[in-house]
Amino acid sequence: MKIISSLYVILLILYSFFIIYKYIKFKKIAKLKNNNINIKIKDNKGLFIAIPCLREQSCIENTIKYFRQITDLPIVIVTTKKEDIEYNFNSNILTTKDIVEKNIIKTYDDVYLVHYPYEEGYMADQLNYMIDNLSSLEFYDDKKDWYMALYNADSSPSKNSFDAIINAINENSKVIQQYSYCFKNYDNLNFLTKGFAIYQSNFEIKIGLYNSLLNYKFLYQYVVGHGLTINLEILRKMGKFNTRFWCEDIYLTMKCKFRNININTILNLENIENAANLKQVMKQNSVWYNTTKKYNKLYKDIKNNEHKTNLNAILGCINEFKCSLNWIGFPLITFLNLILTLYNKYYYLFILVQLSYALYVFINLFITIKTINILENKKYKINIRNYFALFFATLISNIGPLYSIFTNEKQKYKTER
Repeated sequence: MKIISSLYVILLILYSFFIIYKYIKFKKIAKLKNNNINIKIKDNKGLFIAIPCLREQSCIENTIKYFRQITDLPIVIVTTKKEDIEYNFNSNILTTKDIVEKNIIKTYDDVYLVHYPYEEGYMADQLNYMIDNLSSLEFYDDKKDWYMALYNADSSPSKNSFDAIINAINENSKVIQQYSYCFKNYDNLNFLTKGFAIYQSNFEIKIGLYNSLLNYKFLYQYVVGHGLTINLEILRKMGKFNTRFWCEDIYLTMKCKFRNININTILNLENIENAANLKQVMKQNSVWYNTTKKYNKLYKDIKNNEHKTNLNAILGCINEFKCSLNWIGFPLITFLNLILTLYNKYYYLFILVQLSYALYVFINLFITIKTINILENKKYKINIRNYFALFFATLISNIGPLYSIFTNEKQKYKTER
């Protein structure tokens, strides 16, 4: 027991210092970034925004209003017939499609509606249908090399995001990821869900943003469905979005590894909403974990389709496994070390476990708040309240994975807004 607890303390402290190392490297990269970027997209290239929707009546108007304040790019809103089925074709209920037709299309220029006409299917199905029907939209020119910037109905990318994306496209990046932080509804969250908002923001920054910037082969890198800009030709060659697994972005991450396609990031963040209560957090995380835990099935499925593998793909599979294991295992290991050191009266180890965990939480809070403030010119504070919110949220951060394992849900949960 002493050896296990001592290893926990040593490894957690070492990892905490590695996080600080990544933060320092990020600051250097951010400082050295050239501000004279090329924000005029090349004549042979095109960029549009896609926003898939399911039950987004409460936020879609404000989202389009916000997007129109920061960009004049074409916007394609993708609704689905599934809403009609869910509402039993009740004419008294306005669907997202109704809202778009009545209040958005007539109000804003260069905004288009594609309606997925089937009763079954998820977001990936909607997007694939939209991609297949792009040529029918007025803005589309088949002579251009098109990129799609994918966002959610609650997305708020920072105002210079599309300048950075266009610059990356001009530099011939094929997959561009904008990572996010979950503070859009932060003031309306309770103590624990504020902790989860910081926890999720920390993952996006520490694992997503930092790892993509460092671009070390052994580090986990991934794409997210919102904030993703991808070359359509590349996406079509990869078979468009996967529909066999719940999280099409996790599958796409692995696919990029097989194809040796770099995931490039921009130094701008997207502000999104966090799940509003603990039940929503648990169900949302269980959906993500449902695909993450199937890392081996993902790998085999893609390998069978590609008829090959490579070191990048193998490392991608290993990193997905590590992510799955860490997500469910870290809180359990922390609890066990605390309980067993106290039970066995190893009081000095009990204190060291607490201190190492406390240091780990503080460093994660520190780099998260500081990074958001640097990139988004914000003034968020580090205080006792948000420290302990993250402290307790991290301790129970595996509730979603545990829920996924014990319930084995057959239907994909869609977070309510």
